[in-house]
Formats: sequence, structure tokens, C-alpha cells
Amino acid sequence: MFSGPKELTQESVGVNYRALSDLFLLSEQRKDIISYEIFVQMLEIYNEQVRDLLATDGPNKKYPLPSC
Repeated sequence: MFSGPKELTQESVGVNYRALSDLFLLSEQRKDIISYEIFVQMLEIYNEQVRDLLATDGPNKKYPLPSC
């Protein structure tokens, strides 16, 4: 489960929230000029495993890391 500030203010929101907010604001402002299709992926890298935190198919879709 995700946690964060109880009240969202300009000072308390994180970089993801700010970036997505800007992205959706720009897409709304330009909707008469261009149509956007927006996809979001949130990945976690831990113990040399990459997991998609927003995956709906299974407990967290895992991505193999290529060996160097």
C-alpha cells in the first residue's frame, strides 16, 4: 500500500505527481491541436529484480535484467 502526505500542497507533492499533473495540463491545453495517448508505468528495482508496480496481471510483473 502506498503512503504519503495526508494533505496535498505544492510543498508536499512528489516529483511523480508534479510531472503527471504538468503532462495532463499540457495535453488539455493542446487538445484542439493534437491528440495524446498517455501510458504510465511505475517500476521498482530491488535485489536485482525489476517489477512493474502498476501491473494488473499477477502479483507484480517481473522483468528480467540482462547480464553484463
